[in-house]
Parts: sequence; C-alpha cells; structure tokens
Amino acid sequence: KEEAQWSGVGAQEGWREEDGCATWLNDSEWKLVGGTGLEHESLPDAQKEALNYGIKVPLVLSNVVLKDGRAWQKLGVDSVLCPQDPYDVMTTARQRQPVAMSHHVYATTFETYEQEIRDQLQGVLGKHGFNHETDIRAITVNRWPHGYAYEYMALDDPKWEEGKAPHEVGRSQFGRISIANSDSEAYAYLNAAIDAAWRAVQEQTS
Repeated sequence: KEEAQWSGVGAQEGWREEDGCATWLNDSEWKLVGGTGLEHESLPDAQKEALNYGIKVPLVLSNVVLKDGRAWQKLGVDSVLCPQDPYDVMTTARQRQPVAMSHHVYATTFETYEQEIRDQLQGVLGKHGFNHETDIRAITVNRWPHGYAYEYMALDDPKWEEGKAPHEVGRSQFGRISIANSDSEAYAYLNAAIDAAWRAVQEQTS
C-alpha cells in the first residue's frame, strides 16, 4: 500500500506511514483500526483545555424594510447603541448581534423576534414620527446558534501574554497535525481562515 502523511485537522481516516488505517478521535488521540505498531498519542491537557475555550458565538442578524427613512433622518445618526435591549446595535448598515446563549437563539420564536424589533424601533424612532404598525414593510431574521469564531472581549476575558492566549496554545502543531480555521485565529472572518491555512501549510512543509 502507498504511504501518506497526516497534515491537517478534519481528516477522518487514512494511512499513516506503514502502521495501518487510523482514525482521528474527538479527544485528540490516534486509534488503530487496522495493522499493527501504531503508537498511541494524545494532545497535552493544556492544549485540550485551550481548544475548549473558543466556543462558537451565536449570531442574530435581522433586516427591517421601512416605508421610508424619514424618522432615521430626523434622528440624525446612522447607528444607535442599545446595550439593554434585545439588539445591542441598530444601524442603517448590517451589523451582527451576539446574544448570551445559543439555546436562547435557537428556541426564540419569530413572533418574539418580531415584537422585540417593533418595540425597539418604536422606542428609538417613535418621537420622530415613526409608527411600527404602518412604517414596517418587511422583517427577516437570520440566526446562527453556533455561528462565529469566538473573539476575545475586554470585559470578559483576561489579557494574555503574547503566545499564551487559548487560540495560540490550542493551535500548536502536534507532529503531523496542524490546526487551521478561523477559530485558531480568534477572528471570525475569511482572511483569518486564509492566514491560518497558510500558517498550517508552512508548519507542515518547513
């Protein structure tokens, strides 16, 4: 049989050297499926703990089509911060809205989302002539209970030394295994995923 090198996270099974067929388990260990001589390996406990730190951040993005923008114009701003309301940012541009719990995002009904949107818009724009009963033409709600890579927040997370943050510890190279995704950069966007992929390739080829 041909030899193959392990060099990425997400591979489920394949050949490792001449040892046989192996599967990569969720607890970061090699399990021998066929053949003999495959040595059992495990990630260090500190790296496992670091990988578990970066939970996915839920996301709710709602778009509301209004009859016109007169109330927004009279308000005189492009965005409003509402930290105590269901949506902590209201804006004429697209913004993301994390909420506290993935389960809450998934379990909340559209009727609840709609009422929260109507109440919040009315509270912000009502004194400028806005009427939610006549001025809202359409509402769409997009929700991802397990949406974005976790990004550190100054109020909730400690400030780690360079190289000591959970995403940096968690992505440490482990033999022929390199971890590459937006989670490994603690930044939930395409450029982060590309940077992580480049880093992983360099780890395995240099």
